[in-house]
Amino acid sequence: MGVTVEELDRAISRLKVRNTAPGPDGIPGRALVLSLAALGNRLRQLFTSCLRCAKFPTAWKEARLVLLKKDGRAADSPSAYRPICLLDEIGKLFERIVATRLSGHLSRVGPDLADSQFGFRRERSTVDAIMRVRSLSEQTVSRGGVALAISLDIVNAFNSLPWDAIRRALAHHQVPPYLHGIIGDYLRDRYIVYMAKDGRKIRREIRRGVPQGSVLGPLLWNLAYDAVLRVDLPAGVNIVCYADDTLACAIESAAKANPARQIYVFFNSPIKNYILERSNLILLQKYNNIKLLRVLITKFADGTPIESLIYTGALNKSLWGVEHTADVLRYLILYKWSGIYLDTDMVVVRSFDSLTENWAGKESDAAVNIAALAFSDDEIGRRVAEAIISEIKENYRGDLWAYNGPGAITRVLKNICNTTDLNQMTPEKCKGFSVYAQNYFYPVHWSEKEKYFESGRVLDTPNTYTHHIWNKLTHGLKVPNDSKYANLARVYCSSIYEMYGDEFGT
Repeated sequence: MGVTVEELDRAISRLKVRNTAPGPDGIPGRALVLSLAALGNRLRQLFTSCLRCAKFPTAWKEARLVLLKKDGRAADSPSAYRPICLLDEIGKLFERIVATRLSGHLSRVGPDLADSQFGFRRERSTVDAIMRVRSLSEQTVSRGGVALAISLDIVNAFNSLPWDAIRRALAHHQVPPYLHGIIGDYLRDRYIVYMAKDGRKIRREIRRGVPQGSVLGPLLWNLAYDAVLRVDLPAGVNIVCYADDTLACAIESAAKANPARQIYVFFNSPIKNYILERSNLILLQKYNNIKLLRVLITKFADGTPIESLIYTGALNKSLWGVEHTADVLRYLILYKWSGIYLDTDMVVVRSFDSLTENWAGKESDAAVNIAALAFSDDEIGRRVAEAIISEIKENYRGDLWAYNGPGAITRVLKNICNTTDLNQMTPEKCKGFSVYAQNYFYPVHWSEKEKYFESGRVLDTPNTYTHHIWNKLTHGLKVPNDSKYANLARVYCSSIYEMYGDEFGT
């Protein structure tokens, strides 16, 4: 039961790289780390005593409530604010030890969490959930059936979770008595402290929910919700549960690096305010330059040269329907509106203002990548956009992976620039269009994608503007706390990283 030196060191190693707002005690994580050389043994003894006595110190259960303003809401409306709980770093350090032990019990002894749970779990991601849904759909269609997807959002999930549900889940999963005891005490006598309008400090008891910003919170939510994922279902019915963080990271990094630009996030499905208010996207509404838009591709393509491609169902018949739809949609957006396009697995590290107005990036000497593109509304921007749309209309191939995406722009630029050498595609040769070197947007080639998940910090070149995480190829990889990807997220999408904490990328 005693906390080992190795356990404490692992917990501290995660704390070292975090840069978060302090809790009620005002002690930032960095200050705690610097003191651990002298306090390490005492902390270990303290944590061990807490486990043996099943006591989670009262001071560590008090959170400072901070309200984040949502964009576009009246300041006097309660729905205009998102609550975030700031907890003492030393308490979160202890939470991390408890969470690690709880996760270890679930995986080694069990029963473990349901296989259909993809949210807040290491070595699983939203992309894994999407691939599961796609696989189930393809299997059904291949047998001549019809696949129907019903999307549900868990309303106010973290804040409304009944504590009795957590206690029942601990018993069901046969959690050892000492862990059951410490978590039980963790859920007693919890308080939030906030400032009233008149400046008074108010302390209020909390009797349900897990605090957003805590370490144990996501794991306890998964544990309590696990029973829902194990209900008996009719034949052919499946459940997939997930949480998304990497998409939100890409959005936040773009907004932070380019504050003077409007960042539009396009959805190919309805956007409901009640869903946004319960998702990580609401956290991004503090950025005034982030806007959410729905694009219905059938209507969006009306009046364009490729509307027949949509209405004839050619995209749906493609061997790569989702990917080819994404290829066509990005080109349509630039064709109709111009601007800069980014995939949602890009981390933006620098403003685009120093670049030319029309550009793409080289993925290799053979192909232009389309995860980052810029077409302005000037002569060359329009020419490139129109040429690509025409190329897709005339030569669309549903049986080839990259033919309609990177292939289309590469063929068009070879014609406009009058060269097959991508290294020669300069503004002078391409009538104002630039094809930048690989290190501008894709400093790590897809064949070396694992580097983002190895320990260390990313060494940007002076010309690096984005990092492509290659979600399609890396969705099954673990995101260690000291990995290059995690370190990028801490700096460039800090709000999202803080929200997910140790569970970022899982």
